[in-house]
Amino acid sequence: MNPDLLFKLLMLAIWMGFLISMRRDLIKSLASRHWVRVGGRIISSSIGTEMGPRGVQIFIPVVEYNYKYEGKEYKGNRLTFLGTSSGSNGKAVSKWLALRYIRPFAINQETDVFVNPKSPGEAVLLPGVHWSQYLMIVIMTIIFLGIAFIVPILNFIWPGCQPNCNRPIP
Repeated sequence: MNPDLLFKLLMLAIWMGFLISMRRDLIKSLASRHWVRVGGRIISSSIGTEMGPRGVQIFIPVVEYNYKYEGKEYKGNRLTFLGTSSGSNGKAVSKWLALRYIRPFAINQETDVFVNPKSPGEAVLLPGVHWSQYLMIVIMTIIFLGIAFIVPILNFIWPGCQPNCNRPIP
């Protein structure tokens, strides 16, 4: 098999794996726009931290809330399914991005909670898919396409950029 075609197929497979890994959360994000809206109360609002790759500190907005659905009380801590605009699963590289997400959720404040009517223990504060999440999908697609088609792209930008392609073989 042609190595160029094999590489393109590999990039396609990795990109499809990326999309498949997001599939479940994407479907839930889209469905959460139509979930039942109930009143809730913020229990705690803080910023957690963890060490990321290469020792980079990652900040995580943590908002815990309680809500009642059909007479039963529940607790939740999910902001959104695909993550905040600061990153996947709500992780942020900078503290100010994490602060941006917890600022509207002060302790003891009443808030809207979107509850899955099929599974009331599942709830979210920010329903739907947000522009930044669509942007992440578009950027990842461009990256994988760019890697898969790097040689034709470079030949288009700099014709003859490969020094050995036009040289006669001795």
